[in-house]
Amino acid sequence: MKHSLRNLAPGSFLLTALLALGACSDGGDEPGPSGPNGSDAGANGDDGSNGTDPCKGDPDREGAVCVETLDVTLDDEEGDPIEGVTVFCCGTDICSAPVATDAEGKAHIEVNSYMLNPAFKVAGGSKYISFAAPLPEGETKAVFPPTTLVAMPEEGVAFEIGTDQTLSSNDVHLEITSDTDVFIDELSLPDEEDQLFKAVQIPLDKAPPIGSPEGGLDAMFGLAPLATTFDPPAKLTLPNPQGWPAGTKVRVFAHGVEIANEDAPYAGWGELDADAVVSEHGMSIVLEAGTPLLTTIGLRQE
Repeated sequence: MKHSLRNLAPGSFLLTALLALGACSDGGDEPGPSGPNGSDAGANGDDGSNGTDPCKGDPDREGAVCVETLDVTLDDEEGDPIEGVTVFCCGTDICSAPVATDAEGKAHIEVNSYMLNPAFKVAGGSKYISFAAPLPEGETKAVFPPTTLVAMPEEGVAFEIGTDQTLSSNDVHLEITSDTDVFIDELSLPDEEDQLFKAVQIPLDKAPPIGSPEGGLDAMFGLAPLATTFDPPAKLTLPNPQGWPAGTKVRVFAHGVEIANEDAPYAGWGELDADAVVSEHGMSIVLEAGTPLLTTIGLRQE
């Protein structure tokens, strides 16, 4: 399927994989990890530890790891702390309750649960980029160094479903038609402000700790609203920050999925068959075959 992620099943699985990044909305008040139905039980329904194990859940599940606590610090591009950003500890099976960063940009999350593929997840909404970074392997009490959050532009553009529309933000242009099915995850993004199209280039020296595809990246862009999907894919035009000459073919990667892994870990990358090339005037990179989703996009010269 031309517009699917390579080596991933098309259709509903793609949607499930991307909604993993947008899941775990910040609407819960109960402490402790939450399962798909919002309960704070362990992933296997266990409601407590064995008295010595600090984590709830099933330690014998293949791939499950115990996460006791997670400590993070968020700064803006000037190095100043950011207050009030929602963060989680999320696996592909379960999420902690949301915690907001304090005046020093810090958040401490009591997790105490067995998780699959645990990650530090930031819900930036319409103000900042969103991402999920894998927890250091083997650390049950994980501490991340200060992490930069790149800000989204203040102004955004609302989707006009059922019409031909070009949405533009920071020289990034998204084209949808009247026949495009647009799905915005309103459960995770209930506020209209968070449902606006926004885009920002992420300086590579300010990029969050989300890794990169094998071979690295030459440029990175944050697109919102996170996990929004398009059927058929929407044509996307990006700036050409590297100044590549006209006609240069560009490989395009999407953060939030991992090729050949049905669990779709948060920290993975999938390559889009976007048919991307530098425009004739050399000012932009055009994804002629489009993108099926909005997330963090990485570029590399082919």
